[in-house]
Amino acid sequence: MTFSGWVATVAGWYVTEIGRQPYIVYGLVRTADVVSKVPSAMIGLTLALYLALIVAYVAVLKYMAEKPDEVLATEAAEQAATPAGAITSPIVEGGRA
Repeated sequence: MTFSGWVATVAGWYVTEIGRQPYIVYGLVRTADVVSKVPSAMIGLTLALYLALIVAYVAVLKYMAEKPDEVLATEAAEQAATPAGAITSPIVEGGRA
């Protein structure tokens, strides 16, 4: 459900833009009638903010995927305590691995 709002927005934009193309191509609607009246600076700003939002989202996901420092320190200590070449297996309840 994370991307459902984004997918709905993009899908609506695609339907709008693709739906108006045949009317422009066949000369039923003039290009001047379908051009947005939004200033180009505003379009550039919203594009930059949208890209920044995506970068922030990816950074948060990457941060959430990292192991905590305590876990990394514990793993390093366990690896340092194990002699080189030793075969290790997980300890399972009941004495079997």
